[in-house]
Amino acid sequence: MRNIIETVRETVQLKTLLSALGAADLSETLSGPGPLTFFAPVEEAFRRLPEERGRRLFQNKWELRRILKCHIMTDLVTMADLVYMGLARMKNDRSFDIVFH
Repeated sequence: MRNIIETVRETVQLKTLLSALGAADLSETLSGPGPLTFFAPVEEAFRRLPEERGRRLFQNKWELRRILKCHIMTDLVTMADLVYMGLARMKNDRSFDIVFH
């Protein structure tokens, strides 16, 4: 089974994310032992950031790291799990509701 970083490297829609993970020093975390689930922001998410905000984020390792950690769960979660989960607890100790439209 591939780890999260290997998957990100091989996915065209995640090239900016790969750079962001490197800038935030999270590559090792996401390459290591899990279980982990990562809700990966795709290229469109980065394009929607105002240009100046995106530039500042990549220059501020700790802010970028804080934001990206909001996308990491310290558990292995499948799509089937998400349907019934209701609440996701992230690596940064925050939670969010999972809603399907």
